[in-house]
Amino acid sequence: MPRSRHLLVVGAALALLAPAPAAAGHVPSTLTPGFHVPQAAPFGSFSPTFSASPTAASAGRSVEVLANVNPRGDVNGNIWVHADHAYMGSYGNAQSSCQSGVRVYSLRNPKRPRRVATFATPTGSLAGAYPDQVRIKTVRSAAFTGDLAAVGLQRCRPPFDASGGTRGFALYDVSRPARPRLLSIVNTLPVVGSHELWLQAVGDRAYVYTAIPRAELRGSPDGVTPANPDFRIYDVSNPTRPVQVGQWGIWANLGIKPAFNQFVHSVITNAAATRAYLSYWEYGTVILDISNPSRPQHVSTLRDPAQLELPHAHSAWLTPDEKVLLETQEFGRFFNFRGAGYPRLYDLSDERNPALIGRYELPGAEASTAHDPKIVGRRAYVSWYDFGVRILDLSRPGSPRALAHFQPGAGRNAANPWCPDCTFVWGAFPNRDYFVATDMNTGLWVAKIRCVVPKVRGLPIADARAALARSDCRTGRVARKRAGAARRGRVLTQKPRAGAKPSFPSTVRLVVGA
Repeated sequence: MPRSRHLLVVGAALALLAPAPAAAGHVPSTLTPGFHVPQAAPFGSFSPTFSASPTAASAGRSVEVLANVNPRGDVNGNIWVHADHAYMGSYGNAQSSCQSGVRVYSLRNPKRPRRVATFATPTGSLAGAYPDQVRIKTVRSAAFTGDLAAVGLQRCRPPFDASGGTRGFALYDVSRPARPRLLSIVNTLPVVGSHELWLQAVGDRAYVYTAIPRAELRGSPDGVTPANPDFRIYDVSNPTRPVQVGQWGIWANLGIKPAFNQFVHSVITNAAATRAYLSYWEYGTVILDISNPSRPQHVSTLRDPAQLELPHAHSAWLTPDEKVLLETQEFGRFFNFRGAGYPRLYDLSDERNPALIGRYELPGAEASTAHDPKIVGRRAYVSWYDFGVRILDLSRPGSPRALAHFQPGAGRNAANPWCPDCTFVWGAFPNRDYFVATDMNTGLWVAKIRCVVPKVRGLPIADARAALARSDCRTGRVARKRAGAARRGRVLTQKPRAGAKPSFPSTVRLVVGA
């Protein structure tokens, strides 16, 4: 892939609905009960302005809102979708009830999400822990066959120190989404729990890769010897008996003693689980060779050469061909941080010498920040706090292009200690031809890019189906009609006509020559 010599600045200006609160994905600088509460005022000198309606969605013309479900209770956390079910975590803190757990919604009818289960509620062995992060994969091992969920656990009730309390991650069997079943709990005492984690199935094995912030530094017995590192690998092929098999940190493995704000924030892997990508706060995105999970090896570190401030590497995602990595860094007024909280794209063709090839800079969002990215096909879905969900076209990764955006209206959630009356989109996840998003205050949203029917008359049926999918439309009933040799297999008529914008499910009926 050719390396661009310039970084294209693209995006459409968007009026700011509300300054957002301190970002829940951030790990503050203390590990006291204030760990879950921002130390500074949530707005500083900014004056908030809120949307009038807590249930209205502010979406561009290109986005159709399908549904919104607000479960109330604790602050809504991150989102994962698996087998047409949405798993929404919850973010607990000292000011909330810390009782919501992971809420499961059936998306069989995306216009009517139906809550079918709740699990990982902070009771019994999970008392005082909140389940923000959820990852789900289908696993086929000698000990387990089905859908496995890994749920991160952090503290929302005392003890916050090393004296006790469950923190780490839990494994659940969610093969039947309406009946989740606890399989095991990994407690990472004496350090904090899994801030973010990743689950990957490889052949007949399955692994959890987890980020445990500041474990390497804070666990040091003497300030000279590194403790067990922030990044750890667990073999969960038998999810009732997970076993740690590997670990890595910049102190133990590179000889770099981390500053207090240098820690692993999150991790993803490639599909084959031969590479791990660590979002290492104030250090960069680290690529590790994990072909042998017991001996991770450093490959390279991604850095923006033009960035003046230390990188706040937060999250990452790979394009389907795994040749490009999209990195988000978390800055913004939410933490009184000054920096460029824009998504960056890196060419990994030569992974030992990765090259920055593009940034997506959203005009008007200089004081805001991107949060979590997801990529499906050539599209990236980036949650952007007060700017909602930004959908980018990555057909040319060096020149990312704004495709659509979705911005929920502000709503109230008294459990939110940062901003109970803001728009604050935490996560987004594409599924089929729509996407879901979670707002800390207003819950689960389901939306899709609006179908604009293309002209497919005269095209071969395969090309017509592809054109409809690219335009976010569905192929409806296909009828056959006798036609001459030149028109056989081609679309004779279409309904609705080209240019129409049918509502979801946005089907287009075709008549094909036979």
